[in-house]
Amino acid sequence: MQNIMRNSGKKYGRVCFSFDDRNFRSWNDSLPLFQKYDAHATFFVSGEMDGIALDCMKTLQDSGHSIGLHALHHTRYFSAPENYIETEIIPQKECCDRAGIDICAFAYPFSQRDEASDCKLFEIFDFLRGGAWQVACEAASPADNERLFVASVAPKQLFFGIAASGNFDFHEISRCLFRAAEQDETVVFYAHDITGKVAPRNHISYGQLEVLLKLARALDMNICGINEL
Repeated sequence: MQNIMRNSGKKYGRVCFSFDDRNFRSWNDSLPLFQKYDAHATFFVSGEMDGIALDCMKTLQDSGHSIGLHALHHTRYFSAPENYIETEIIPQKECCDRAGIDICAFAYPFSQRDEASDCKLFEIFDFLRGGAWQVACEAASPADNERLFVASVAPKQLFFGIAASGNFDFHEISRCLFRAAEQDETVVFYAHDITGKVAPRNHISYGQLEVLLKLARALDMNICGINEL
C-alpha cells in the first residue's frame, strides 16, 4: 500500500466516525480520546430527549462534536412512512431546537431507506446516513466501492456508512482511510457503543477506535463531525 503520510499541516480527505443510539456514558467517557487526536465525531441519538440525553448531547456539542437524530422509537422508515416524520422525528427535533442543539443529520434505523424516503427526509435534514451493505454488491471491497466515498459534499448529501464495529477487518478499514486521504474524499464509519474491551458485534472498543484515529491523524485527515462538512 502506498505511503502517503505527509505531516505538512494541510488536511487531506475527511473521515466521519459516527455512533448510534443512547450510549451516553461511554460517549462522554470517550471525549479525552477524541481530544487527544484533535478529532470530532457524530452521535446519532434515538429515544426520548429527556434530561440525561439533553445533558450529554450538550456536552458533546460543546466539545465540538456533531449531534444527529436516529428516530424516537428507533423505528424503520417503512413501518409507517405516511406519518414517520410526525411521530419519529418532529418530537426529537423540537426538543433539540428548544435546547439549542444544532441538528442537520439523520441516520436511518437499520439503514432502511430508499430514494423516496431520502427525498422526504431531505426536507428536514441536510445529511442522511444509510449503510454500506445497501451498495455492497457494487464492489468486492469497500475501498473499491465508489458509492462509499464522496469527493464533493452536496448541500443535501446521502452517505453510505461503513461498519467499524466488532472484530472488523482492519486491513479493509485502513484501505478506506488511505483511499479517502489520497483522493481527498469523505468517508463515513459507524458503530454504536464504545467499550473497554474487544467489542461485541455492533460496538467498537477504545483500543480499536484509537488505532483508527491514530491512522487518520497520521494521514493528515480531517477527523470531523458531519456538521463540519
